[in-house]
Amino acid sequence: MQRNWSPVKFESEAIPQWPEGLPSTLVHSVYASGSPIPGLSSSDSDVASANLRGSIEVYRYSPDDPVTLNRDWYPIITFAPSDSMLLVRGPISDSDH
Repeated sequence: MQRNWSPVKFESEAIPQWPEGLPSTLVHSVYASGSPIPGLSSSDSDVASANLRGSIEVYRYSPDDPVTLNRDWYPIITFAPSDSMLLVRGPISDSDH
């Protein structure tokens, strides 16, 4: 969180378990970034308002698409002023591919 949105690549055991539904042969890389900047907000159809603290991006091979890699964006949010409980939402939009 102190890297001011500079991405960090997750490797091996550092990769979160929740994207394990993707076949490992399709996953190219997983990155995270974030910052404790107050006042950044996030909302979508299920969450009216939350504090945006960071994001996780999963890059995956897309053999059936005209592009080589697709990017799935997962915002990291919290509802309280403290970061005692972080939630990950998404993927948010197919336009990120």
